Amino acid sequence: MNVELNFIKNIFKYFIGFWKQFVFIMSISIIACFIYLGTLNNYYLAEASLGPSTQSTDSVVGNSQSASLSVSSIFGVGSNANSTDFDKAFNLLNSRSFISEFLMCLGDWESEKIDNELLVEDCLKDHKFSELDNNISTQDLFSSKIKQNQNFKKFLNFYSVQKERTSNLILIKIEHISPLKAEMLIYHLINFVNEYIRSQNKLISQANIDFVKDVLSKTQNNELKEGLVLFLNKQISINTFSNVNINKTLEFTNDPISSYEKVRPSKRLTLIAFLFLGFIVFVSYRALVELIKIFS
Repeated sequence: MNVELNFIKNIFKYFIGFWKQFVFIMSISIIACFIYLGTLNNYYLAEASLGPSTQSTDSVVGNSQSASLSVSSIFGVGSNANSTDFDKAFNLLNSRSFISEFLMCLGDWESEKIDNELLVEDCLKDHKFSELDNNISTQDLFSSKIKQNQNFKKFLNFYSVQKERTSNLILIKIEHISPLKAEMLIYHLINFVNEYIRSQNKLISQANIDFVKDVLSKTQNNELKEGLVLFLNKQISINTFSNVNINKTLEFTNDPISSYEKVRPSKRLTLIAFLFLGFIVFVSYRALVELIKIFS
């Protein structure tokens, strides 16, 4: 015990002899810290919670899918029998390709400029998911994919989405240098999801209607016809409701709101990091000086 105390005392006495160097290096660290903080943007957090909309296709058309499920399993036609639109929406919010298309639609999402007149329908027409432009060169396509990937990774630093286990609500958080822009980004993203699912339901249901009508004209099996008619009626309902603008999959249970208090950078953590770095520099400097004395 005495040996340990003597060792600590000797170390303390040793550093006391170089307190001016220590204070100088730590002062430089503090100054560097505040200069660094001055170069950074302040980020604000906006968050919102969402649930299934009462105006969604699932809610209006209904979930009685036993007949349509049996028909779709026989013919392999597309339907939403195995996945609700709400589940699809959550998957889209976690999809790299979908978020990348959303960011392309926004353009400069990092700026503070707020575009309140963003037309989601035009974006969906301009950017075809999973479709390649035959006129684009391989090099341009490669460059475009790299840019999209970099943009997506950057956005992930400020974006999070998760589903609560108890309430099954979707929670979205977005950080931005503008608290208003953070809120608007959430609004635009949800509009993008709702419009995309609405347009997909319309396309898929129309394809199913054409397919079932063709099968009905050829089959003589009355039992199968009954199932096909039930399935056809459901697809017609989906298709009809998909043409209504109020049709949306997600609706806010809590609207996007920002605390208007910056969440990063943290001055306290940054200062601690710079002070620790300054201490490391001081110890390294003294160790280097002692080594030079030993070998000189």
